[in-house]
Amino acid sequence: MKRIIKRIIKPLPVWRTSLICSSVLILAACATKPKVPEIAYDNFDYNPAVVEAEPAMPVEIVELPKLLPLPGQLKPMPETISKPQERTVI
Repeated sequence: MKRIIKRIIKPLPVWRTSLICSSVLILAACATKPKVPEIAYDNFDYNPAVVEAEPAMPVEIVELPKLLPLPGQLKPMPETISKPQERTVI
C-alpha cells in the first residue's frame, strides 16, 4: 500500500511535464472557431405591398322574423263593451 501512495505522490520527470504541456498547447492551437457565413437578409427582391380590393360578397336574402302569438293571446274581443262606472265624489 505504501508503494502505491509513494508512486502517486512522486513528481513527474521534467520531460513528461514538457510533453504534456506541449501536447495541450498544440491541441488548443488547432481548436479554433469555425467561420460562420454571414446571413444576407436584404439580398431578396421584394415587391412593395399593395392593397387589394375585397371581393364582392354574394347577396343573401334574409327573411325577417315573424311575430307569432303565444297560446291564449288571440282571444276574441267581448261583444258588449261595458261603460265605465261613474265615480261619485263625496
